[in-house]
Amino acid sequence: TRKESSAASDVYKRQVLGQVVQASVLIWSLAAAGFRWRPRLDLRGSGLGEAAGAASWMMLYIAVAQVGALVSTNVATRAGAMAAEAGSSGAGIAAYKFASMIFQLPYAIIAVSVITALLPRMSEHVAAGRKDQVRADFSRGFRLSSVLIVPISVAMIVFAIPFCVMIYAQGSTSVEDAATIGRILMVFCVALIPFTLFQLQMRVFYALGDTRTPALVALPSETAHAVTAFSLLLWMEPQYIVVWLPLPYGLYYVLGSIIMWRLLNKRLNGLDGRRTASTLFKLHVATIPAALFGMLMISVFQGLPGAVWPALGSMLAGGVVGAVLFVITAKFLKVTEVTAFLDLIKAKLRRG
Repeated sequence: TRKESSAASDVYKRQVLGQVVQASVLIWSLAAAGFRWRPRLDLRGSGLGEAAGAASWMMLYIAVAQVGALVSTNVATRAGAMAAEAGSSGAGIAAYKFASMIFQLPYAIIAVSVITALLPRMSEHVAAGRKDQVRADFSRGFRLSSVLIVPISVAMIVFAIPFCVMIYAQGSTSVEDAATIGRILMVFCVALIPFTLFQLQMRVFYALGDTRTPALVALPSETAHAVTAFSLLLWMEPQYIVVWLPLPYGLYYVLGSIIMWRLLNKRLNGLDGRRTASTLFKLHVATIPAALFGMLMISVFQGLPGAVWPALGSMLAGGVVGAVLFVITAKFLKVTEVTAFLDLIKAKLRRG
């Protein structure tokens, strides 16, 4: 529809603007660090051949990722059109894009920071032949990332609808449309841990100098995504297709993570799997009291007038008390990663 197309266009414009701002910040940072760009015409011995080989496989991975984006866009657009023809109020591509942007924020803020710190270290360990240190860095990086990503993903599931109503139910977007974006976000958040694990494992391969394997792993993963996404058009009612479309998206990262885990497990003589699984399990259990309290706060504050105050009140109360409940429960379950993370924060605050 024209409304969906206009909203989707606004999403893409904001994404492009964000990329321009990010590039500008990087250019400014390089200049502030004293970097001066000068063209080099003598490329012999520069390692360009090796870089080109690695880049070719990365381009394949990017091409597969673009195919995945086209699949999601096509299915969401068709679903929106089918729902409109049937006279129902189903979501379309704009709602899917809005939810997708929020979903990726925790990874972009937390996991990308961890990846930025880990990749040079892992590459250094590979160069020195210390694969045991690569394994240790990956395990610790993923477990420490999960300390934040697990409770955030659960909190996003609990507060997805009030949060999206608060920020999107403005102007031409109705409360019901904003709530639909929240439902899509809830399904997206189920895939946040597999998404993070996939990205971290891919960087381990890059540290090993292997860009070929992630590109090849993307092929069966995207096949699973495409088949399941298009199958939704065949058997699901149009108004529910986009709400559940994140499940095929998440399947890509679940399948990809499983394949890469098995491959890395062989190459690194183990990946500290039992410890990682135990940490993830305990972290999810530790979120239960906080999640229950958050749902209680949504019920308590829903009587406030308007769309903003019920959402804001429930998120503030549920977020603050929920964070305390999570830490207490995690300590009771002896999740050492939470203690280590809190000690790290305390040390930085003291130095600051």
